[in-house]
Amino acid sequence: MRFSPPPDRNTNIIKISNAKTIILDYTDFSSYEEVLDNINGYNIICPESHYDYLCSKFPNHNFFIPNDNKQNYIQAGDNDSVYLLFTSGSTGVPKGIKISHKNLENYCHNSKQRNGVNSNSRIMQMFDLTFDYSVHPIFLSFLYGACLYISDKASKLNPVLFINNNMINHVAFVPSTLNILKKLRLLKPNSLPFLQYICFCGEALSFSNAILIAGATPNVKLENIYGPTEATIACSYFEFNRETKELPEYCGSMPIGKAYDGMEIFLVDDTLNIINDGIGQIVLSGKQLAKG
Repeated sequence: MRFSPPPDRNTNIIKISNAKTIILDYTDFSSYEEVLDNINGYNIICPESHYDYLCSKFPNHNFFIPNDNKQNYIQAGDNDSVYLLFTSGSTGVPKGIKISHKNLENYCHNSKQRNGVNSNSRIMQMFDLTFDYSVHPIFLSFLYGACLYISDKASKLNPVLFINNNMINHVAFVPSTLNILKKLRLLKPNSLPFLQYICFCGEALSFSNAILIAGATPNVKLENIYGPTEATIACSYFEFNRETKELPEYCGSMPIGKAYDGMEIFLVDDTLNIINDGIGQIVLSGKQLAKG
């Protein structure tokens, strides 16, 4: 767990999650003392350089130093949780979403089928681990042998230099990144020559910005993907290019497209009857839907 302000929110999340072990990252000790003071009896893996201090400062916890010579492997089943992420939804109160191995397997399989990630892929990771979009580059790299490039803070705001210097060919963006690149006038024709695949998720993708990036990367496969945390990162996709024509029903944004294999998307009216057109609520079903 990476601690970041506010401490009371992290304290509540730890308690709600029923976690038994905490990994303490030595690069970010900004608020860990207040958190550790307000919880008791946890097993905490910590850097060796801080072990003695932590043991004396927090006798209410058990501290351990990572030991490569003693590895314990846990056999996980398809329905076991692979990660737990908290989303506030509309309530403002953190709510834990448990994603299973089976949920994530379907997402990764679908992604690989379309983006062709392999051992020659170079994937950029630019998201906080508390954002489920970070799972996309991490697990695609781990599962299919790609090289994962972790960006620094400056590259998150302006990723063009990082992408070109490292010959990145696979990136996942939030659409607002394009607003920054457009203001900096960085989306010029062929300005990102190494890219082969780009996907957008997390926000509405404006049609004008989508066509702009399509012009800057004419040989890239571009997708707008959609999905809430509860449906494992994304569960629908729409492929587009610089020749894509805008339709009135797009209302200025790229569509979210059609469902991934193994998923179904319905539109329902106020009485929960399925409708084929018009305005309604989106209902999701399928292999990527989290339990509960």
